[in-house]
Amino acid sequence: MKYWLSTFSRDTWGAFVAAGSEVARFAEKRWSTVERIQAGDVFVCYILGSKVFVGTLMATGPPKNDRTGKWSSSKYPIQVPVKSRRTLSLSEGVPIDSLKGDLSWFRELKTPSSWTYRLRNDPYEVRADDAKIILDAIEKAHGSINQVATPGHDNSSAHAKPTHDEIQWLLLSLGSSMGLNVRTANNDLNKSFEGNKFAAVRGLKQNLPIQFDHVSQRIIEHIDVLWLRGNTIVAAFEIEHTSAIYSGILRMSDLMAMQPNLNINLYIVAPDKRRSKVKSEINRPTFGKTRLPRLCRYISYSGLTQLFKSQGDFLSYMNPAVLYKIAEDMKK
Repeated sequence: MKYWLSTFSRDTWGAFVAAGSEVARFAEKRWSTVERIQAGDVFVCYILGSKVFVGTLMATGPPKNDRTGKWSSSKYPIQVPVKSRRTLSLSEGVPIDSLKGDLSWFRELKTPSSWTYRLRNDPYEVRADDAKIILDAIEKAHGSINQVATPGHDNSSAHAKPTHDEIQWLLLSLGSSMGLNVRTANNDLNKSFEGNKFAAVRGLKQNLPIQFDHVSQRIIEHIDVLWLRGNTIVAAFEIEHTSAIYSGILRMSDLMAMQPNLNINLYIVAPDKRRSKVKSEINRPTFGKTRLPRLCRYISYSGLTQLFKSQGDFLSYMNPAVLYKIAEDMKK
């Protein structure tokens, strides 16, 4: 088994994660090095600029130089199939400065920055003793994170089914983790879930910018969750927890009727067993005169909670388009 340092920028790490974290790519000039990589070799992942280690990958097959395939025109045609072993978010990553006293990289340097040639040669083979120091630090950081339970995700069998408040909190947290501003309905600003106050969510707006007429503004202010980029609304969510499944849909329909040119993503979030009910309600003839049946998508509780659990380490690298992967178009 060999160990390799693989370097990413925030953008390339985000692209790697968004693509499924299944293929590591390298520049063609590095082929003579990459062809030495074998299945079972381990990569330690380092984010340039942020100067942190954020996880480990394992090679699952031999490298391939795709000169003629769809990546032939790419700067990174060399592919190595990988699977994720351990991941940390950027804020939880292990700072390289914290390892300077342990890694051989920082001993007997000719200049203070001479160790950085490793970062310019991606991938770079790492000595086993140095790799163990990095891997142990990543495992220690991951263990510290896991000592704190994520609200709403108790793994015990006694954990109750998601509540309206839990789903609302997850949506606020998800948007916040992606670096968006978020907003909850006026009458929900003082809510909390398992001790997590909605008003304390990073990026939560207490007041919305005045962009519409008074009636439209009032409708928007009562939508369960909004995601905003600056002052622009990029997504709106109504949580239909009860059997009625109507009030939130009606609110969105009213908004579309009042603002027919409004271009935002609309989502109805409801329990899995309510999908058919949501579909039948949103396709009522009364909504046919608006664009609602075409624009609105359904997200199941299980789809949302699974996204939050499985991608928790990567949320800060994601963007709102990820919801399209778990949402069902209501036309279907």
